[in-house]
Parts: sequence; C-alpha cells; structure tokens
Amino acid sequence: MDWFGSGRALLARVRSDASCSCCNVVAKRDSHEVKLGHFLGPDLGLPIVFGSPLKPTRSMATSNRAKAIRLIFAIALALVCGCDLVPKTARPLPMPEIEQPPANLPAQLHQRNWRGELGQGSCAHASLVSHLRWLNLFDMGERWRATYGDGEWESRIRQRLDAAGLDYSYTLKADPRFLDWASDTRRGAILWWKPGHCCTFMGWVEGADGRQYAAILDNNRPGYWEFTERQQFVRLWAGYGGFALSVHGDPASSMPYKSYEII
Repeated sequence: MDWFGSGRALLARVRSDASCSCCNVVAKRDSHEVKLGHFLGPDLGLPIVFGSPLKPTRSMATSNRAKAIRLIFAIALALVCGCDLVPKTARPLPMPEIEQPPANLPAQLHQRNWRGELGQGSCAHASLVSHLRWLNLFDMGERWRATYGDGEWESRIRQRLDAAGLDYSYTLKADPRFLDWASDTRRGAILWWKPGHCCTFMGWVEGADGRQYAAILDNNRPGYWEFTERQQFVRLWAGYGGFALSVHGDPASSMPYKSYEII
C-alpha cells in the first residue's frame, strides 16, 4: 500500500506522537509505520512542502527580489539627490513692496503714438496696443497696430473690438468704481485723458502723502508715468468725456521674489 501521497497531505495527517530528527521523519498512520529518509530533501523527487526553508517558494523569491529592487532604488536616489549631513535652516525674507503701478508695463513695450493714413494721430489705438500687450495679447496688439490708425471715437472702437472677438467692459460716465476695478484686477484701461486725447490708465498708486494717484501712460511720452491725485483726476476725466474701456485679458504676473534664504 502506498502511504506517501503528496508531501502536503501526509504532513497534515501526522499525529502528535510523530518524531523527527535532522535527517529522518517517523510518522504513524493508523497501525502502520513509515520511515521517510530525508523526506524534505530533493533527492527523492518528492514535492517540497510550501514554505520549506530548503527551497524558497515562488512567492518568497518574488518578495526577496522586490526587496532588492527597493534597496537598489534607495541607493540610486541617495546618489542622485545627494546626502547632506549638515542640517540647514531656512529663514523667511520680508515680502517686497507691492508693485506700482498695478499695470506695470515695461518701458520697452510702451507704444508711441503714430500718424495714420489721414495724417491724424492714433492715440486711441496706441493706448489700446499698450493695454493689449500688458494683457499678454501681443499678436492681437500687433494686428491692431498694423490695421488701424488715425482718430477714433468710443462707439467705433467698441465695434472694432467686437469684430475682433474681444470681451471688454467700459463706462461712459466717469465712474471711479470702474477704475477701481481696473486697478484691483491689474488690467488697467484706456480712457479719454487731456483734451482730444486718449491715454492708458495703469492703476492707482499710493503717494508718500497717503493719497491715491492715477498712474497714466501717455503715448506721446512713452517710458514715463504721469501721476494725478485721485479726486482731481476723476473731475478732469469727467470733463474729457468720462469714457474708459478695459479688455478682459489676463495681466502679466507679479515680479518674482526670493521668499527665504538658507542660513
């Protein structure tokens, strides 16, 4: 009678009175005694019991391989990133002053007024080109510069903006809240400023005296800001017609700054 069966089945039936040594296993099954020489060894061609220390199973080998891969990866990561044994401390740096004016277009991008085909100044178009550049609409600004010129009025410039597919907001009543919005969003605006002239509103700035001033870019004088106290500005603006318009674009981000240092 064959009492071997599978190694797993046989071990499952070994009674508590079974004895074993380092090289022999004696098992009793009913009244029959079977002596298995080197039962767990590979020489007899018997199946190795799952989890046997004599031969790793597939899952054990896979686990060991995964551990080795993780160890190699950790060593490689340390070599790439470096291992600085000297502790470092970061110290925060003060935030710089708020950029002024809010629409701080670089001087190199200020559009100068030009004379159109009719011999007229193109102040409204020059103001709009600077405004579009600040809103990162450079291609639109260049197309506008190449397409339009000469004098302009508020209804026609809005029609041309509509034709170009640009969204915008505007006022005809010299509403200072409109300029507050244009300054807070850092978009700026174009507006009627000075007799028969159009300029670019770059936002409100705080003066040394604690009062607000309008920062204006005059296309007849690019590279400079002109400042007028808020109340006086609103009063004069209303006298010049009270028109202002701001395109719905994304303004340039604030200037980057270093927020901390290592000590």
